[in-house]
Amino acid sequence: MSGNIAFGLGLKTNSGNNDVVDNFFLADGSVTKNPVDQSIQLGDGVVGVIFQLQGYRKIVGGTFGHVYGWISNMARRAEATSPDTCS
Repeated sequence: MSGNIAFGLGLKTNSGNNDVVDNFFLADGSVTKNPVDQSIQLGDGVVGVIFQLQGYRKIVGGTFGHVYGWISNMARRAEATSPDTCS
């Protein structure tokens, strides 16, 4: 059986801007400013630690197993806003 495994450790800084707003066009033709969705915010305002585990292994024949890593924020909740949280 063949395969490999790699471990990594990193630091995510609170750089970027977590309160970016943009124009939202409503069905009635009006325009309102709201925060963009957190998935495209330029940051989340939180320091975090990146733990990474990555690897694969041939199990049998042409079957392989694969694992991948994760990230952990040091704050309980990121401060990035989303249009869903606006009033």
